[in-house]
Amino acid sequence: GLFAHGSLEIGFVARLVLLTLAFTTISLTLLRRVVDKAMTFIHNRMGENSGLKVTFIMVVGAIFGAITLNIGIHSLFGFFIAGTILGEANHITEKDRFVVNRLVYSVFVPIFFANIGLHLDFIANFDWFLVLVISAIGIGARYLAAYIGSKWSGQDKSNLSIIAISHTPGGQMHIVIAMLAYSSGLISEKVLVSIIAAAIISTIVFGPWLSQTVRKLKRSIFDIVFAEEDVYIDAESSTRDEMLHYMSSIVARKTKFNRDSIYHEIKLREDQMSTAMGRSIAIPHARLENIDKSYVFAFHTRQGLEWDSPDGNLVRLIVLVITPKDSPNAQLQILQSLAGAMQDHKKARNMVTNRDRRFLWASLRSELNACQQCNVES
Repeated sequence: GLFAHGSLEIGFVARLVLLTLAFTTISLTLLRRVVDKAMTFIHNRMGENSGLKVTFIMVVGAIFGAITLNIGIHSLFGFFIAGTILGEANHITEKDRFVVNRLVYSVFVPIFFANIGLHLDFIANFDWFLVLVISAIGIGARYLAAYIGSKWSGQDKSNLSIIAISHTPGGQMHIVIAMLAYSSGLISEKVLVSIIAAAIISTIVFGPWLSQTVRKLKRSIFDIVFAEEDVYIDAESSTRDEMLHYMSSIVARKTKFNRDSIYHEIKLREDQMSTAMGRSIAIPHARLENIDKSYVFAFHTRQGLEWDSPDGNLVRLIVLVITPKDSPNAQLQILQSLAGAMQDHKKARNMVTNRDRRFLWASLRSELNACQQCNVES
């Protein structure tokens, strides 16, 4: 890059900037369309579950990284641009993202951090004072920025501290940026070591800090309506959208709300990110205005539905959660209770395979009752 060149030459700097801008512009315009068409071609020829898509993603990332490295900037910038393009490409499913994520964290991330360890002398360059200063600045800045952003976006006042604390841990991106700065000669090895140590410290203090803050919150009791009649076995739908319409009708009948409005809210959340969590389970959810209670519904399908699940499995059990718009904590508590149970392989398998209404109702009700802030009504 700039500092690896050895001297600050105007011609070299101009060339570096122009090539970087040209590469970024071409990538985000022309190459974006090329990648999108290539992904569509692979999807049409090979099908939804082809491993060729994942291979194509990795190849594109490697090519972009090689291009930026040849330009004179770090290859990580090329991977970043590739990720931006591929993330918005057609036919990229949650399963594809899950596979790529596992591959990156299983192979490339360990190699990246091992490379850092081989090239840095942590003991010789460790400075407690610098570590504490960077930790304080990093944690404080991230907390303040998240707090202000949450307040401006209209988040509930009781959630501001929790949201802000959740953004305080340093992570891989901080270390990656620091490595880029170090490789360009912008920071010293001592500063890099301090940034890495600060990222680790912020991650360590995050858990106890968040736990202590949550304990101090004023606990509200959330009323949840979930009766045995709210469990529907062998719900007949052939697609996810049909199921969303069907569920919206059920909710409308129960709450006396407009079906189309309910469908819009549920669909809006699904469009943002699939609510399928794997193991043939999905937990769609929405927040509605002018309701004072939360509602839970369960739907068991005879034939599984395609729901863009991260593990690629068809969804057979759908648990729909409807909560008041002005009570974000209600949704959080209910989803936390349900998601915790669904992560238990044995519990999840029993609920997915058992088609007895009372069993499913009792199982889900038991998980909801475990929530200390939930008052479950029949």
